[in-house]
Amino acid sequence: MQIEINRSNPKLSIIIPSYNSAGTIADCLSSLLNQKTERQLEIIVVDSSQDQTPRIVRDKFPQVRLIHLGQKTDQGSARNIGTKTASGDILFFIDSDCIAPPDWIEQMLAGHSQGYSAVGGPIVNANPESLISYAGYLLEFNDLLPPKSGMEVNHLPSGNVSYRREILEKGGGFPAASGYYLEDLLFNNRLSQTGVKMWYDPKIPMAHVHRSTWRDFIRHQIVYGKSNVHLLRHTRMQGAFIARHPYLCLPLLPLLPIVKFCRVAWRFFSWSPKEFFKHPLIFAILALGLLFWFYGFVRELFNLS
Repeated sequence: MQIEINRSNPKLSIIIPSYNSAGTIADCLSSLLNQKTERQLEIIVVDSSQDQTPRIVRDKFPQVRLIHLGQKTDQGSARNIGTKTASGDILFFIDSDCIAPPDWIEQMLAGHSQGYSAVGGPIVNANPESLISYAGYLLEFNDLLPPKSGMEVNHLPSGNVSYRREILEKGGGFPAASGYYLEDLLFNNRLSQTGVKMWYDPKIPMAHVHRSTWRDFIRHQIVYGKSNVHLLRHTRMQGAFIARHPYLCLPLLPLLPIVKFCRVAWRFFSWSPKEFFKHPLIFAILALGLLFWFYGFVRELFNLS
């Protein structure tokens, strides 16, 4: 279906993939309904929850379009379903455990007005009082810590991004990756290969509620390790040789968590020396998380799971 795009007053759609989000979906939707904008927003929740999420959306947010799926659906597929039903010229993506700042829509549109087809901003930690949450945040988003000024990048986080519809269609939509994360990296890698320029703006922060229990933290790191292998096998990103030739690299594999730890620590220090020295205990949690990340990485690398 070909949709005509009005550049001066584009239609706007917000798409939220959701799974068991009863604890966070209300805050997420409230932040979107309280945007400081006079533009009409279409909000779509693509949900495959087994908890009370769909009831919360139906009862408390009747103005939100709910697409409830009968079985658990990966985030990439959920975003694609939302894209197909959305009427917007510009599509905004936010995760169900995120809280948007009041000027999120207008700041995103400011980036698009500069000629960029893909615009996003940093993810910030919504619950930094938990060291587990803080460590999970650093492990997942250390390469996208808030910069001092806007810049062109080749990747934008899926929980804080907007695309012009024609770019989404050009990229073929988000890849379905059941059981894996990082489908947004796969998609953005595909876009960057075609020359699409992406704008990353520190004035568009998105608060993300990170996992704060040991069980959730460890599970996430294991899946995150598996997802890294899946990503590297489908791209030419740094580390792809290891994913494709694991036995040749076997002697070097034990160095991976050490290298990753040093990289995360350096980026953390470069971003905020004050924060770096403020939380010394966080480095023990980072190291533990990386051990479980390495466990997931190795299991996927040698098809042990």
